[in-house]
Amino acid sequence: MRKMFASLMIFVMFFSIFPFTITPVMAGYNGSEADAISYPLYAGQTILIGEVLVWNDDTTLYVKYVINVTTDDWYITEIHIDIGTSCAPGGGIPQTLPNKQGKGGGNPIPGQFEIADFFNPPTHETDPYTFDLEANDLNLGDSVCIAAHAVIQNSNCHHQQQTAWGGVEEFSGANWATCIEYELQGVPV
Repeated sequence: MRKMFASLMIFVMFFSIFPFTITPVMAGYNGSEADAISYPLYAGQTILIGEVLVWNDDTTLYVKYVINVTTDDWYITEIHIDIGTSCAPGGGIPQTLPNKQGKGGGNPIPGQFEIADFFNPPTHETDPYTFDLEANDLNLGDSVCIAAHAVIQNSNCHHQQQTAWGGVEEFSGANWATCIEYELQGVPV
């Protein structure tokens, strides 16, 4: 009993002389638009017209389109966005299927994407579009493919429209559609 009492006294005296604080480790990641990663937005395959900004916090993935206002008066008239675990067929982004001979396929289908939005009047910049990480079975540290498609229009000629895609990674199909490969920022808990 004396040994236990003596040990307890030494313990109390030690921590009285050398106090310390236990700081809890906070889970999660509080990313903001200021932390966004910029990906190029190309129209007509070769015209750099703006950017797609991507960021996340601990529960949500954000995607925002921004047109460079000095780029020949182009405006966004509609957008289509979807996410998946991969840009390859079967990765979650709607894409055409191979034919009976197993050829072709891999072209994204914007009309089947999860998010579609239309702008009248057209705009240079969108609000951020959001994807719930948990609902999409995603965790911080996971890689995600983002298909960011837009239809743009030249304000000087309303009949001049172009398709635009964000990112530099190519889909496997026979067209020029591109995608964004993004790693969800933050430390998994």
